[in-house]
Amino acid sequence: MKIKYNTETLQHIITDLSELAGLSIAFIDNNFNYLVRAYDDEDYCSKLQKLNLLEKPCFCSDNDILNKCKKSGKLERHICHAGLCDSAMPIIKNGIITGYIIFGRIRTKNSPKSNKFVSDINNKPVLDALYQKLPYFTEKQINCLSDLLPRILFQNAIEIENDSFITEITDYIEQNLNNELTVELLCSKFFISKNRLYEAFHSHFNSTVNEYITDRRMVKAKELLKNTKEPIYKIAEDVGIENYTYFCKLFKRKTGLTPTEYRTAPQN
Repeated sequence: MKIKYNTETLQHIITDLSELAGLSIAFIDNNFNYLVRAYDDEDYCSKLQKLNLLEKPCFCSDNDILNKCKKSGKLERHICHAGLCDSAMPIIKNGIITGYIIFGRIRTKNSPKSNKFVSDINNKPVLDALYQKLPYFTEKQINCLSDLLPRILFQNAIEIENDSFITEITDYIEQNLNNELTVELLCSKFFISKNRLYEAFHSHFNSTVNEYITDRRMVKAKELLKNTKEPIYKIAEDVGIENYTYFCKLFKRKTGLTPTEYRTAPQN
C-alpha cells in the first residue's frame, strides 16, 4: 500500500486548525512517524515540562493513546498525566488507515476544576493562568472535529495509490502460501475492511480473495510437483493445505489431474 502525503499542505491545515481551535494537533503517518505538529511553546504543558513537574514526558502519554487507537481502529480519548483530555483517531479511507491525528491539551467536563499541580506554590499563579487559558471542548465538539478532519485531509493532502496497495497484499500472499491465509488475517494486517478487500480482488482479478489464494497455491503446487521430488503430502503442507486428501481432491478439481498424474505427465 502506497500513501502519498502532501506535507506542505498538511502543515498548513494542521497549523490553521490549531490556531483556530486553540488545540495542540499532530499528524502521524501509518508507521507512527510524526509528519507535522502545531502547538504553542509557551502553553501550560510546556511550562510543566520546563519545571519538571510531569511524572513522564508527554510523548509517553501520546504513544499510549496512539497504540490504543491503532488497536481499536476508532477515536480514543483519555485524560493524560497532566489532567487534560487528549484524543487520537485513525484517518481512514476505503477501509485503509492512512495515518493518525492526535489532538488535545483541552479541558472537558472530566478535567479538574483547576490545575493538578496547585501545590507548586511558587509557580501557582502562572500555572493557574495558563490552565484557565486552555480551550474547553464538549463531547459533541470533539466528535464534530473527528468527523471533519478526515474530509479536510483527504480532499487536500492524502492520496492512496490503489495499485501499490493491491500489489502489497498479493506479494504477502505469495510469500506466505505455506501459512494460514484468511480474509480476517489480511484485513487485520493491512488495516482494510472486508468490503474493501472483496472489492479490490473483484476489480483486479475478477475473483474472490479465497479463490485467488487457492489458485496461487495450485500454481505453486504444480511447480513443486514438476521441479522437486518432495512427497505429495509434503507439497500439500508447503502450499498451506495440511489435509492430504483434501489437497488431492482440490488439485484434481482445479487441473483435471491428480497430483501423481500431473507429476508423471510429460511436459509440453
